[in-house]
Amino acid sequence: MRKYQNGSTKEDVYADTNLTKKIGTLSPYEACDCFGTFNNRAMVRYKVDGTNNYKIGFCKWTGGVK
Repeated sequence: MRKYQNGSTKEDVYADTNLTKKIGTLSPYEACDCFGTFNNRAMVRYKVDGTNNYKIGFCKWTGGVK
């Protein structure tokens, strides 16, 4: 597993690699787990604010994959 470090702006997270269904947003500079890239999209697992729940989705920006 790799890490994903978001940049200075919010990053939308989508349920699919075609980026058609938005399911959440990463905050600026938020760090989360990355399971790799698929169809040139980063697959990330991030914590839902204010809960102990996680979501998994795809980000358009792949520059955060470390």
